[in-house]
Amino acid sequence: MTQSETTEISTSKATLRSAGRRSRAGLSAGERQEKSHQLCARLLRLWRDLTDAQAECSGQPVAVYLANQSEADVDGFARELLSHNRVVAAPRLNIVPPFYTLEGALQNVEIVAVGARQNWVRQPHRFQGGHAVEASEIGVFIVPGVAFDAHGNRVGQGSGWYDKVLCKAPHAIVIGVGFDCQVFPAVPQEAHDCALHYVVTESRIMHTGARLSS
Repeated sequence: MTQSETTEISTSKATLRSAGRRSRAGLSAGERQEKSHQLCARLLRLWRDLTDAQAECSGQPVAVYLANQSEADVDGFARELLSHNRVVAAPRLNIVPPFYTLEGALQNVEIVAVGARQNWVRQPHRFQGGHAVEASEIGVFIVPGVAFDAHGNRVGQGSGWYDKVLCKAPHAIVIGVGFDCQVFPAVPQEAHDCALHYVVTESRIMHTGARLSS
């Protein structure tokens, strides 16, 4: 890929990132809550279908994310898995390994401010019951994003964090999660981008056609 092509893709991603953020920000708190509830129901249905089809998934940790104030909230999905004694993990910033387990009913979560704008993130509190989980141990990843398409392409925050993590778990199922308003006709993809196997929104479950590693 030439420098010109790389620059063009980066520009397209930045444009979609802005558009996805605007669309997501246009939802009211009530709309976000209701849509997140519907999304979690679809996510739980998909997870059950996957574990019925692939028994090994049911015994492996599931990685979720802890939503900020604008993202689709998957806490309901995490709580349902925890209530059935599944191992659920979530990311911690700047920690290796990057995932720690959630305990109880998301009771070991801490809130920290990051970046120049002091945006807050929620993450597992490793000193209150959380245990480290390697990415290679995780069977299913629930991944946030700013923009998606039906082919499994995704635009995140721009740091490439998930792409770096997912390459360490090539056999895992990767599910992108967002609202309908964040799904676009096409999202450009670069060689280092990891394709999603599914995209779940409040209204649909999209099987992207991305192949699982054998």
